[in-house]
Amino acid sequence: MYTGYSVLPDGVVTRWTGFGGTREKADSVGRIERNDYHKLLTDVYALNPENIHQQETANMTTALQIESGDVTYVYTWPGMHTDDTVVPSTVRGLRDYLWTCIQKAIPEKE
Repeated sequence: MYTGYSVLPDGVVTRWTGFGGTREKADSVGRIERNDYHKLLTDVYALNPENIHQQETANMTTALQIESGDVTYVYTWPGMHTDDTVVPSTVRGLRDYLWTCIQKAIPEKE
């Protein structure tokens, strides 16, 4: 079973679940305000996602995926997405920033 969050282009944050990496059920759980969303994009791309390399898997694996037009960046590491002690230094800044924005957008933190 997979669980994750997505930030859509209109700033809506969805929480999804599914098997085999598919998103079978998605619910809107919040929204990132328009100005915050544009700042999020600017700040994420300032971290140069094309230069980050992180591909590790384990029994429990966290994946961070950025889709921009026809380009997709995928980073994976062992551990759960809520456990910040296992986040590798290669993706820590990116993961922490995105996770903070998602948590801020969710009225009741999950």
